[in-house]
Amino acid sequence: MKKFNFKLTIALVSLFVSVILLVFANMAKECIGFACFFMAVSCITFALNRKEKIDTTIRLTNEDLENEEDDEVVYQVQLEKKKYLKSARRIQFSLYLCAVLLVIVGIFALI
Repeated sequence: MKKFNFKLTIALVSLFVSVILLVFANMAKECIGFACFFMAVSCITFALNRKEKIDTTIRLTNEDLENEEDDEVVYQVQLEKKKYLKSARRIQFSLYLCAVLLVIVGIFALI
């Protein structure tokens, strides 16, 4: 049985709340501002969840590489790991940037 993932649950609930606020906002500035804040929370918690999964994958890959004898296989896996880490960093950066932009839009919506 899998354990309950709070970070992913928080991300999905905040995204759901932000969508509801946007649908029923009726152009109210406060609702749009709070919806942007909830979307930013959703982006941040999803980024944290992805980072946790990436760290787990890297840890398991390193454990498997310690037991591997063939140098060619180790080299190929390390190249793939570097590509994976690079794309993971890019995704993390874009999610955090999106969250910051949503907070800025939310602040301007409240003004």
